[in-house]
Amino acid sequence: MNLFHSLHEKGIIHAVVNININYKKSAKVGDILIIVTDLLKAGKNSFTMFQKIFLKDTDILIADAEVTNVFIDMNTGKVVPVDNEIISLWPDLGNYFNKDKSSFSKST
Repeated sequence: MNLFHSLHEKGIIHAVVNININYKKSAKVGDILIIVTDLLKAGKNSFTMFQKIFLKDTDILIADAEVTNVFIDMNTGKVVPVDNEIISLWPDLGNYFNKDKSSFSKST
């Protein structure tokens, strides 16, 4: 079971609240694209992913983007904080904790 399915069962969905995209090359109908996604940062109420979009079987970068998301309670429509329950479903978040645990950043 994946993260988003597990959260959906708990009444939590995710939504994109901001996206900054840089188009590098054009793609055409029928092209197969590969999207590589890394968690860039996470805070108390949101997380940002960095995505690179490549033309399949090449190193041609079509676009890159920073995508900021939040978790939302389906019943109330309110933002759900990134808490230990969400982190337990997404173990990679553990690599992004700052010592004070009020926000996250990628460990180097």
